[in-house]
Amino acid sequence: EYWVSQAYGENIFLELDEKDKPNVDFFIPKKGGTMYIDNMVILKEARHKDWAYAFINYIHEPEVYAKIADFLSLPSINVEARKHVKNPTLYSVEDLESCEVKDDLGAALELYNKIWQEIRIEN
Repeated sequence: EYWVSQAYGENIFLELDEKDKPNVDFFIPKKGGTMYIDNMVILKEARHKDWAYAFINYIHEPEVYAKIADFLSLPSINVEARKHVKNPTLYSVEDLESCEVKDDLGAALELYNKIWQEIRIEN
């Protein structure tokens, strides 16, 4: 018996009990998959834009970014932070070479939603 889940590896492993982690495998299909990009934005009308810029700059300091990458077990896109990362990652940047960001599905959006509904209902 086994379970399969399409999920963000960092979420799965952060929520698992330590005793269960050896029984779980995370992989990115060789043919690829979808990619996501986390973003930080500053609203045009923000009152303290200087604080927001300072926070974003802080997050990107190599030592800070390395701590985030270590906590999430993700490869660092911050090249300088890679020198400070201490923990193994769930996958490498090279594992993402066949993946793509789905930025605008256009007319195919309905098809994607239909397929995801079928996957979720079968659960």
